[in-house]
Amino acid sequence: MADPNPELTTPVEIRESRRVFAEHPEWFEAFDRLSNQKEKEIQEVTSGLGRYPELATRIEDKNNPFSVLFVGAGDGKVEIPVLQKLVSQRGSVDNLRVLCVDPDEKGKAQFLDKLGESGLGDVNVEYHAERFDDHDFGDEKFDFVLANQAFQYIGHNQARTTEELVRFKSLIAERGLGAIVMLTSKGDVTEVRRMLSCAMIVGGTEKRIDWGADTLGLYASMAKIPYTFTRFPWQLDISSWFEGHTGELALSEAPDVFNPDIDGKSLLSFLGRESWDDIQEREKEWLIRSFPLYIDPEDLGRKKITGHDDCMWLTDLEPISGSAEFHPQQEHSEEDNQVGKMYIPPTLAS
Repeated sequence: MADPNPELTTPVEIRESRRVFAEHPEWFEAFDRLSNQKEKEIQEVTSGLGRYPELATRIEDKNNPFSVLFVGAGDGKVEIPVLQKLVSQRGSVDNLRVLCVDPDEKGKAQFLDKLGESGLGDVNVEYHAERFDDHDFGDEKFDFVLANQAFQYIGHNQARTTEELVRFKSLIAERGLGAIVMLTSKGDVTEVRRMLSCAMIVGGTEKRIDWGADTLGLYASMAKIPYTFTRFPWQLDISSWFEGHTGELALSEAPDVFNPDIDGKSLLSFLGRESWDDIQEREKEWLIRSFPLYIDPEDLGRKKITGHDDCMWLTDLEPISGSAEFHPQQEHSEEDNQVGKMYIPPTLAS
């Protein structure tokens, strides 16, 4: 009988992923610098705050308390700009409370430094360096709750993820707004991640890529948690993967020499969750042959590939008609109980 709660990522894998990233900050730094993902996430979340008139009225009423929870706040690359927008919309820091939860002590220190540099030093911010599922929120609820690229590190199978989804929803105040942002299975960025994962399998190492918004949406539907979602694209500059070329090129000028420089190796390491220098030559050769087969040639020619994020909105509020292209929650069947296995790429022939 199939496991009713297939593992998405095990707790050991989550800890290992954090350890590897802590040892190689240059991987994320390269990804952050060469993609506009954060910029697009900030745009989507801040736009969302303005799509609900009732919420906007409460934000602007500085005489009434307004509370914010950032789950997986990290160093605040997305959260602080969102907070800046909220303070600007409110016109004051009075009666504004912000709670951040993230287990990364280094991220906490960076967040608080950036907060002061951003001119938000007077905001009432409390930052707890602990996991979302370990923090005791008591009976507190929040007017706005954001988890940006955090849920893949919270749940690791269907039961646990559903439990934390229910907990997340329970922290949203009546007539409040919750937002969960995650990468989807759509787009060339995800294809590259699948290819890297497949290369590990081809090379004899079992390896899985992170699960994403598609799985989370199905779990929410199965748990009868109502939501809508918006989808938005972002791009990653991959010119550092190719020898002697930077910036945008016409397709006819695309080189066929795959030879990543330092940034390129960092990007590939970030996407594959393993150092490029440690990958076997056979795996690298398989990848080089695979890129033209799985990635849109036009994207390769431009030296940019596209990723897609979903923002899951949890609220009873009514948005402004036509303010965004909202998608309804996903339908599911009994077969979807095995959805946790969908993200594991198949073994491909070399």
